[in-house]
Amino acid sequence: MEDDADRSSFDQIPPETQEDLFRNFLYRHFLHTFDKLFLFPIATPQDMNMSTQLFGSNNEIRNNVEYYKWTDQIYRDFMMSLLELLEPRQEEAGAILFDELEDLQEIIFHEKGLIDFGYLVDRKARYVLRMSKGTIIGGYHCTESVKTSFRLKCKSRLEGYMIRKEAWMELLEDFDEIAEMMKNNAKKMYYKKIHGPVM
Repeated sequence: MEDDADRSSFDQIPPETQEDLFRNFLYRHFLHTFDKLFLFPIATPQDMNMSTQLFGSNNEIRNNVEYYKWTDQIYRDFMMSLLELLEPRQEEAGAILFDELEDLQEIIFHEKGLIDFGYLVDRKARYVLRMSKGTIIGGYHCTESVKTSFRLKCKSRLEGYMIRKEAWMELLEDFDEIAEMMKNNAKKMYYKKIHGPVM
């Protein structure tokens, strides 16, 4: 929300209408693109172990685990709070998003455009991975306060959303029941989609 007046007006809308507006209109594409990131097992130790395979193709395991749904109040509140934190994010082709050994202050949800991942060798950039969409950039780094390992460059215009690190950490603090699963998903996605292929 841009200001207190917007917030006040939005709060007057019935909760079910707010949810429908966010889920089926404003952020429908976003939720579809990042659906696995927000897939949380209703936690037991066994479920948490199974969640390590969320980003693979083992549908049998996924189908045998019960996950939080929008009808679960804690999940709905978390997702609505997260969506309210999203800010539009764009970069033009050729821009360096991040360089090696940076402390990130934002999480980028990459929806459109091409991003190249690589590193510097003898002061020359070598790019070894190209992602087209559906990448979360900085989720693992902001959550764990880890410096970046790679250089990221926009091959074409980037479009998506961002959440500022401070707001992200406050969100996780407010929803400790979900926070560990969110951290786990962000870490698994980073190592599977980015770190592993680049290294």
